[in-house]
Amino acid sequence: GDVPSVNETDKSTVSILFQRVRSITGITKTKENKALKLKVDQLTKEGEERKGEINRYRVS
Repeated sequence: GDVPSVNETDKSTVSILFQRVRSITGITKTKENKALKLKVDQLTKEGEERKGEINRYRVS
């Protein structure tokens, strides 16, 4: 459906932002990966919540 595609867009945007940050600050891989994983987890959770809301509207 629509939610996963939104998620993919968000993930690629986050990746681009992290590439810029890394080039500016020389941030370590470990820190970057932790922060990126947290962001992706957050986006995934928000996507699941949106999907749940959409499903509730369909039921009612």
